[in-house]
Amino acid sequence: MAQRYQNGHLRIAKRKRGPHVWEFLWREQAPNGTRRQRTLTIGNVQKLPTQRDAMNQLHTLKLNINKAIDVPPLLTFQALAAHYCETELVAKNKTPKTQKTYLGI
Repeated sequence: MAQRYQNGHLRIAKRKRGPHVWEFLWREQAPNGTRRQRTLTIGNVQKLPTQRDAMNQLHTLKLNINKAIDVPPLLTFQALAAHYCETELVAKNKTPKTQKTYLGI
């Protein structure tokens, strides 16, 4: 299964000692195929008072997390049409007249 682009999740976590902190959560796929949740502390709420401030701090990290993900190339209409002609158009349930009409389209 292909790994998806990660936006992650940002939350405020309580600590026993000290101020609350921003935590960033995302999932990674292990080499054996299982997915596991990862957590990273971004900073405390006193230094980063708003969620936007914490997200700005995260920008580089999210780029690094998603750098390893291979995005499949976009399928062009020409490639889609060629695939259709090779596989679907020659199906046994289409009459020769239907095939000729579809090729014209």
